[in-house]
Amino acid sequence: MMFKHQCPHPYHKTKQRLLLEKALPMIIIVGVLASFFIGRVSVRSVAEFMDEIGLIESENIQLSKQNYELVKQVDFLEGASKIDELARNDARQTLAGLHEQLSDAKEQIGFYQRVVSPETLVKGAYLHSFEIFKGEQSDDFRFQLVVAQGSSNKRAVKGKVSIFIEGKKSGETVRLPLKTLVAEGGAGSLSFSFRYFQILSSDIKLPAGFSPERVDVTLTPSSSKSKVVDKQWQWDDVIKSN
Repeated sequence: MMFKHQCPHPYHKTKQRLLLEKALPMIIIVGVLASFFIGRVSVRSVAEFMDEIGLIESENIQLSKQNYELVKQVDFLEGASKIDELARNDARQTLAGLHEQLSDAKEQIGFYQRVVSPETLVKGAYLHSFEIFKGEQSDDFRFQLVVAQGSSNKRAVKGKVSIFIEGKKSGETVRLPLKTLVAEGGAGSLSFSFRYFQILSSDIKLPAGFSPERVDVTLTPSSSKSKVVDKQWQWDDVIKSN
């Protein structure tokens, strides 16, 4: 076993103490300088970091303002677009309504022209047209009869119209008069009085199990000098859908 040699001589201890006393101030100075340098670097780094944070926050504020303005512009443009779309839709609906009115007006003009056209300038009253329109129920209908006379006739014509609907029920031919078919409140008989033309109409209700095939119409003027007019229409030719 080896033992560490310790020098007990006072000279050596004194020499070590002197060396330590000489080195201690240098160690303290180096430590102070190192602490100052490290602290200065740390302070500078924190300051720079805070500056960067300030710049980022400033940029964020500017970007937020720009985003807010852009959102307002987008909302305005979307609102304007919706208003434009509503205006276009209103214009389309108005235009469609005008087209429909124009079509109806043309149809009415055509009807009036047909009524008073030269080829219809016959003497006395005549049956111009007959139409039947379907109702909400399968056995509900509404008929429209147009009676007219030539425009060369200057006097009003009066009289009555009788209507019969012929068809099949239980395999047998049945002829039903208008007065048995008119709906509640409807006219059981039709009278006319006009100068050029008149439209006669009424709601009717067919009995269950009855299949209509033909419509017979008779126009009887009040004047004995005017002739009676008879005309028939096939049901399938005059039935219309609303």
